[in-house]
Amino acid sequence: MIVQPASLEDILVVGWLQEGPQYRQFQPNQVFSSNAVDRLRGRRFRRAFFTQSATALPRSGRFFEYLHQVASRYGGEVRPIEDYDQCMLADEVDRYLREQLDLLDGGV
Repeated sequence: MIVQPASLEDILVVGWLQEGPQYRQFQPNQVFSSNAVDRLRGRRFRRAFFTQSATALPRSGRFFEYLHQVASRYGGEVRPIEDYDQCMLADEVDRYLREQLDLLDGGV
């Protein structure tokens, strides 16, 4: 199975960093634990995908509160990891449509 790499602007939030390698589409520096809100400070993202285990940790509420603040402030999204394929497909459609518009603009 071919895994499409995540955009460098995307991050993954897991419960435990040991989960990160299961999600080969994300580089290690794109993976954050919901136990470590301080590691996220100053980081902007386009999309933050999260696993179910990320929401199950006792202190994850504070992390997700901060995550939603950053998303709201800078125009990012917070989505469950199950939405990853759908988001990648939407990105592909957007790229295709932009290419088609560029061709039309260049042809006029």
